Amino acid sequence: MEKIEIYWGADKDFETATELLDNINFLADVLNHINEGPKDPPMEVENLLIHTDDYGGVKEWALLGFSNNILRNLKVTVKNLWLCNPPIKIYEDIVKNYDKEIIKEHKTLYPEISVESMRKMSEGFNESVIGQPHVIKQSLASIYALRNSERKRPVTLLFLGDSGIGKTETAKYIARIIGEPIFRKQFSMYQNNQFTMLTRDEYIDLVTEQLSYLPENIVIERLTGDGNVDDLVAPDWSIKKVTILNDIDKLMVKKNYVQGCNLVQK
Repeated sequence: MEKIEIYWGADKDFETATELLDNINFLADVLNHINEGPKDPPMEVENLLIHTDDYGGVKEWALLGFSNNILRNLKVTVKNLWLCNPPIKIYEDIVKNYDKEIIKEHKTLYPEISVESMRKMSEGFNESVIGQPHVIKQSLASIYALRNSERKRPVTLLFLGDSGIGKTETAKYIARIIGEPIFRKQFSMYQNNQFTMLTRDEYIDLVTEQLSYLPENIVIERLTGDGNVDDLVAPDWSIKKVTILNDIDKLMVKKNYVQGCNLVQK
């Protein structure tokens, strides 16, 4: 590894820094190559880019010991690594396993909350959102905490109420005053098929992969559980614990896996 660039904060800074790079690969490319089986020679990766959204789809085995299991995997050779908002476990693993001389960190500089911007929020709010003067007063009381330069935790504003009372407009108004674009995510996706649980086969496959990267000296207490049938909402297949354990054993044999067989030691 020649260099590791880590970006904390807004995705736009990461995109700007990497938009002119040549010969790039993404985490999905590397994982697919690793999962395909024996490869000789290894996959040559000049620039490995990992975006903020990429970590959510990564299986647990890839997150455990990220440096050894992915970056130093015998099937790939990574020259430069570019990370955007890595999970703390991945960050700590990389800092532990690589020389600090090749690691460079970048942080987004967000605009400061000034007294002037708070004054503008207060004075112009009633023209943007009608009939909710108490909302901006309560919001400003929380926003003021951001003026403390030693504060590490973010401020969360939760606007709750019926449709049409100005929740979204309030968020847009505050974002406009502080000069930052608003990011909008519809959580209605959690009520439809866009958010689904693992199927029985997906779970069993995931467990076998995790076991193959788990050191053999670690004792596993439980691979599945006994949910109360009366209280269980989903998934229904988890009720049959014994059959799941049996099928995990069968798939381990089919893959010719034993615990820790895919772990790459330092």
